Formats: sequence, structure tokens, C-alpha cells
Amino acid sequence: MSARSLPLSLLLLLLLGLTVARCGSGASTRSDASGASTRFYATLAASGALAPDGTGGWTLTLDNAPAETLWFDERPLRESGTIGTAEYVGSVWPVAYKKIAPNAVLDAYRAGTEEEIGFLVSLASPAYDAATGRLTVAVTLLGTTLAEEPTDALALDDLKLTILDNAEGGGEQSWSYVAVAESARLDGAADGLYTLTLTGVGDLLYEIGNAPNRRTARSGLASFVALWDTLFDEAAPNVLMTAYADDRTVTSHVLTLSAPVHDAGAGTLVFTADLLHGEPLTGKTLSVPTLVIDQTDQIGAGNRTITIKNGSGQKVWIGGYLKVRQPKGAASLVLTDDPRTGWVMANGATTVVRVPDTIEGSRFWVRTGCVTAKRFIDVPG
Repeated sequence: MSARSLPLSLLLLLLLGLTVARCGSGASTRSDASGASTRFYATLAASGALAPDGTGGWTLTLDNAPAETLWFDERPLRESGTIGTAEYVGSVWPVAYKKIAPNAVLDAYRAGTEEEIGFLVSLASPAYDAATGRLTVAVTLLGTTLAEEPTDALALDDLKLTILDNAEGGGEQSWSYVAVAESARLDGAADGLYTLTLTGVGDLLYEIGNAPNRRTARSGLASFVALWDTLFDEAAPNVLMTAYADDRTVTSHVLTLSAPVHDAGAGTLVFTADLLHGEPLTGKTLSVPTLVIDQTDQIGAGNRTITIKNGSGQKVWIGGYLKVRQPKGAASLVLTDDPRTGWVMANGATTVVRVPDTIEGSRFWVRTGCVTAKRFIDVPG
């Protein structure tokens, strides 16, 4: 869920960047299948397609996929590295996902346009041709940032595919998170740590279950930050951040994040970050970062949901207001009535918003005549 303003390019430089790790981080190129289902994996392509397979499912094609695939462990482990894509698909996948197919986050752009598209999916039956670099995989759509699910084939540019780890023990309550922003800075700090500053963050997070959980939802960023210590009380999460440098090369960083500070008015989110994998870029501003955040089993966060269905007969834009109680008794706004926030819903579409058990009140309303701007934020038109 990145923005189109800087296209994906120079894949060779990306691959070189993927091999840089912080000294002492424990990074390695371990390639056996042991524990592989509890790792995240990431790959990309400059072009590809998502097409119906004729049986109700979809086929995702990535052209010229890199020969190496990035991986990193789920918390509390801090290892990361790369594995040959052919080995991952041919040897690791059949063992790691024999019983439970993984879920994934797919970012792309409609080919030849500035339209940004995001999909939450499950994957199966990958095939990789090392000679051509073509990677194909069967896809089941779980959610999308589009107003409605596509019905025809989509030609795509600048694809990024992040494959999530499966829930340990096959639990149904594990979730990973996807956050987006307009820019990011990774500045050096004391003791070898960094300060990650995100600007232009929205009010919402995208949530996707860790397999076998196939559910998707949205939740409030303010609530997520307020519950951070509860969600990640045992160990801080590992995060994959992909973004773009000034020269339009893609950057990939694996980070362990802690101590979030959210300023909703300024639209900023600041973390203390430990760099596990990627090139240090102190003092440089990265554009349109997407963060895929390690799973949590949501203990203490609650699993209440608000389901919104559009039966109006037309496309609408939803605005929202949510109020939750903070641990110290203070109130926090999760969604605001700022007219720049919300999401688009096609006629007949359904959206699920997950809320914490500490919810005190909520209000949602319908708007028409809006236009969709960047970063999935809808503004009145």
C-alpha cells in the first residue's frame, strides 16, 4: 500500500540493499524449511497481472521477480536474510505451507496509471521460472482497497508482495497490520538505535488475519497506538518497511519498533527502531512508506467489530468517529470527523471495523459526491 509518485525500479539495487544487515543482528541466509511458516517473506516485480482463473479464483503473475526473496522471523526472534526464490518456491513452500496456505499483502498500480491498488489475499500453488524470472501463484481475494472487487483481469505495475507468517498452533485470532504514510525518516540515535518518523499517516490501519484466519478489517490508528503495550507486551514487533529514496530506487528495511508516539493533529507517528536488515539512511527522507507489522494474538485488545453494509444503490464514502477509554481513564478518538478521512464503498459492499473492548461510543455517516485522493483518503469533491 504504497503510492505511485515514485515508481518501482532498479531491481538490482534493491537486491543489493536486501543483503545489508546490522552487525550483530543475527541476519543469515538460512534456507531450510524449519520454522519457515512462522517467517515473513517479501518479493516484488516491475510488472505483472491479476487475472481470473476460470474457477472463481485468481492467478497472480509477477514478471522478472528477483532471484532472491527477503525473509525475517516473527517476534521475539530477530533474524533476517535472503533465500533463493527458486529454493523458496520449490523446497520451502511445499513443507512450510503443506497444511495451511499463507495470507499476503499485495501492493500495485493499475498499469499505465496513477491508480494505487491494495489487496489482502491468500496464496497457493506457486510456480517460479528461474530462466524468465516469472513467478505465478494462485490467489483468493480476502479484501481490497478498491470500491468493489474486480471482475476482469488487471494489468499491474510496481508490485510488492509480502507473505505473512502463519499463526502458531493454527489459532484464529492472530492479526497482522498494514500502515501507510506519505514520508518517513530513519535518523540515528543513541546505543545503535534509530528514530523512525512517519508523516502524513492516516487514521486507519488495515488488518489481515494470519492463516488460518482469513478475515480482514480496519481499525483506528490511535487505538492501536494506545494499546501497543498490551498487544506487544512480551516482545516488540518486527516490521517490514518498503519506501522510495530520492533517486527512485526502492528501499526495504526490517525493523523492530517500540515506544510509538502518535500526534493525530500533526499526522505524525514516531518510533524507536532497531535496524535488523537494510541500508542505514540517516538524515534522508523516504517517500510513501508501507509498513507490514508483525502479528499479535490480540490478548486484551478485544475482538468486537462494527459491520457496515452499503445498501443505498450507489457508491458512497463513509466517515466515522470512535471514542475509546485509555488505560489511565482518558478518552481517545480513534476515528475523527475530519472530512479528509474515510473510505469508499460500492453498492452492496461490506466493511468490518474492529474496535477495542474499551469503546465508549461511535458514529458513522454516509457521504456522496467525493473523490478519492492518494493514500486511500477520501476528500469531498
